[in-house]
Amino acid sequence: MLHSALPPRTMFLPALLVVVWAAICNGCFTKSCTDMGCISALSVTLRTADGSWPEGAYDVALSVDGVETVCSFRLPEKLPSSAGASTGLNCGTDVRFEIRPESQCEMGCDVNTCWQGCRPIPGKFVQAISVNGTPSQIELSVVRDGQEILAKHVDPNYQETFPNGPECGPACRHATLEFAIP
Repeated sequence: MLHSALPPRTMFLPALLVVVWAAICNGCFTKSCTDMGCISALSVTLRTADGSWPEGAYDVALSVDGVETVCSFRLPEKLPSSAGASTGLNCGTDVRFEIRPESQCEMGCDVNTCWQGCRPIPGKFVQAISVNGTPSQIELSVVRDGQEILAKHVDPNYQETFPNGPECGPACRHATLEFAIP
């Protein structure tokens, strides 16, 4: 039979101290919530196969839960004039349309630091549409020089994000769609 060098009462003292400390410190490690907010939104990106956009008159029509907005512009006039710049058009109160350079991003790490950098790809552009809120359905049409080149009907699938953590709120909902333009 093995005998402990400590008296029986002494063996339970560390466990008792842990229980007492846990009871006293109940709530000592609660999460502190911040006031960081977020915005629920739908993002739509339009791309061509090679990143170039043919010259012409464009109408991008977006019906958001039955409310239609049309953004009209002409290319190449509305292409951004400098690397890293974008051209924005206001298309209604809750819709933002933007033409921006396609970017190539790289990241890496060495022994002590990590880095990330993005640079525009010359001659390659994307069209981006941002819709405030969480529409249950959208209809999107892209017309170039009077000919429809894209028509889509989508019921977006939103994902919730919690910038402060789920226990603090608020919850924001985001959906991202991407379509290829022929």
